[in-house]
Amino acid sequence: MKEKIYISIVIPTLNSENYLKRTIISTIEELNKIDKSYEIIIINDGSTDNTQIIIDELKDKFPFIKTFQFIKNYGQHSAMLCGIRNANGKYIVNMDDDLQNPPKEITKLIKKIEDGFDLVFAKFKKKNHSFIKNFGSKFINKVTQYIFNKPRDIMISNFRIFTREVANNFKDKNIKSAYIAGLLLLSASNISHVETIHNKSISDKSNYNLFKTFSLVSNIIFNYSVIPITIVSILGIVISFLSFIIGIYFIVNYIFSGVAVPGWTTIVVLISFFFGYLIMMLGIIGQYIAKIVLQTSDLDPYIVKKNEND
Repeated sequence: MKEKIYISIVIPTLNSENYLKRTIISTIEELNKIDKSYEIIIINDGSTDNTQIIIDELKDKFPFIKTFQFIKNYGQHSAMLCGIRNANGKYIVNMDDDLQNPPKEITKLIKKIEDGFDLVFAKFKKKNHSFIKNFGSKFINKVTQYIFNKPRDIMISNFRIFTREVANNFKDKNIKSAYIAGLLLLSASNISHVETIHNKSISDKSNYNLFKTFSLVSNIIFNYSVIPITIVSILGIVISFLSFIIGIYFIVNYIFSGVAVPGWTTIVVLISFFFGYLIMMLGIIGQYIAKIVLQTSDLDPYIVKKNEND
């Protein structure tokens, strides 16, 4: 009978040839202290350096390591989804590949979730991120609080642990554009956090920038909410009401004073404004239509190039 796995560690990686091995070895050392069965799942998210060579060496040395190689870069959340779908542990841990999430803190996550929670986020004492990344994290937290009803005292992070039951709630669904933290919040009922250390990244180059922040926020808003189209609808009602009032004003003014409706400039300004609004509205509706088409297609959010785990 196959041994039941207690902990699955899911680590997405991208261009990490200089530090991935150090991260995995440190993680193994800490997991051995816990004295629980475990597996480590590494997802190569389209690395263009020698990361896959390092992964192959680690897999050859450690039989409990499972690896997946994407044909190109699909993003961290797609990589995490792949890892979660292939995890067999009672508990699943997500963590970064650059030791910003210290492996020794995994014990804290495990102890906390064993108290009866089904989702536990790491709450960092002090974040060693750049100003841009810290700003992006805070903004995304605000967005998730509104869209996913996130508890105010919970700060989402990529360093977290959750139960197999929570993963089962979404891992087999038809997910085309994954936002893992949101899926976890939607799938969990008993959420908590535990304070952990946040190290400075040992990576020389960050894969995080303003474009990726904007892309993630756009993904969250358009895939998991109707906020944009609601705002546009409200604006439409307000504009229609104001237009009606202005129209009544001009008609009354013309009847009682004989003053003609203001001329060309006013007409051009109003037409430009309304057409601009209509174009914006059509653009937002187009975004939702594109998402619907994507969700109903047969395309997967990622394609695995290499899987040697079977």
